[in-house]
Amino acid sequence: MLDEEYVKREKRAAKGYKEYLAKRPEFKKEMEKLRHSWLNNEITPEEFRKRALEIGKKYR
Repeated sequence: MLDEEYVKREKRAAKGYKEYLAKRPEFKKEMEKLRHSWLNNEITPEEFRKRALEIGKKYR
């Protein structure tokens, strides 16, 4: 029973994120670029967090 509730909640959350990003294509592009920089060790995790917060504030 708990597993089913968890799966339903996660599906709703995923749907919400998908809709949010669909409405903000510029936000999605900037976050993908930032994530790419982090995965390629071009920036530190602290810098990633700082820039992600700045981007999030920009697209509220």
